[in-house]
Amino acid sequence: MEDSPQADRFVLTELDQLKALSDPLRARILTELCKAELTTKQVAESLGEKPTRLYHHVESLERAGLIRLTHTRQNRGTLEKYFRSVARRFEVGGALLGGGSDDALTTMIDTLLDQTRNECHRLASGEEPLEQLLDKEVGLLSFVELHADQKTIDRLTRRLRRLVEDLTAEAERGEGEDERRYRLLLAYYPLDRFPDE
Repeated sequence: MEDSPQADRFVLTELDQLKALSDPLRARILTELCKAELTTKQVAESLGEKPTRLYHHVESLERAGLIRLTHTRQNRGTLEKYFRSVARRFEVGGALLGGGSDDALTTMIDTLLDQTRNECHRLASGEEPLEQLLDKEVGLLSFVELHADQKTIDRLTRRLRRLVEDLTAEAERGEGEDERRYRLLLAYYPLDRFPDE
């Protein structure tokens, strides 16, 4: 097996790659394999899932070229397969975004928004009201429509890309026992593509 290093970023350019990530469980599996080289059983333990539920998802991610088999090891008569993501960060390429009618992209967007909505509902149904959590600066929920010239837009786009890169680097440092997990969903796109609105 080829021992190629994990790339810093991977741009999704194929429809099959996007389809592979349109499933929320596959996205969670990929997140785990971005952090470490693991067997399917180890990923299942980390996610609180049964390994049998993950095998075909891991195969789909491997077929799409998003993860690779790094090595195998014999353990008590069983062959353990270790996988790792091909990169630490994944982005959707402009060609896939340009079509507008792509079912896979729509599914992926729906999956991300559904997951975010479900997590916010779970936060809101907790012991402490969501408004209080946000007031305490524990979390942030915001909606902004920006009006600016192209120079300002370009500057803000660069700042947002740097922020995502910084957060990705922070996530790669690993998880300690006292560390908390946060999620950021960022959607930043030109509204002037929709002239009727």
